Amino acid sequence: MKKKILTAAILAAFALSLAACGAGQSTPTPGSSFTSTGPQVDLQTFYDATVAKHDFGPMHQADADLIDTQYNGLNDISVTQLLVYTPEARQNSGDFCLVQVENPKDVAAVEDIFQNRVDIMAGGGAWYDDLIEQWDSNSRIVSNGTCVMLVVNEDCDGIVEDFTALF
Repeated sequence: MKKKILTAAILAAFALSLAACGAGQSTPTPGSSFTSTGPQVDLQTFYDATVAKHDFGPMHQADADLIDTQYNGLNDISVTQLLVYTPEARQNSGDFCLVQVENPKDVAAVEDIFQNRVDIMAGGGAWYDDLIEQWDSNSRIVSNGTCVMLVVNEDCDGIVEDFTALF
């Protein structure tokens, strides 16, 4: 009888510990910059490492007004991380954007917003022939889980590899 009670107590403790672990993973903490639907990736750290490794030229982080102008609709999507960097001077390569959405269903919307930007810039919006070519040939949009990246850079494929390696 004692063995049955001890076994039941151990099983109950084990079940509670598993339930507690699972609850911790599925409930994001308030103010957390990550969602439970994907790996915890610090996009700012990835951005910093990438611009240190690849030539982007001087970049600045876009404010809400600039995002509305260049990435119409992006500010309307609930995100946990939003990094939109644009060149300080038009003759620099191009944009570098990293987004983590709260809802996985919004990944496609972010991809569409990014593709619209690429289409506009490659279609003449970049003004200068070399920049139009850069947007046309060296832009990549890639997503993994709830994270989406747009990169415009001569080494865009290497940057995509680095981004993919995060997951």
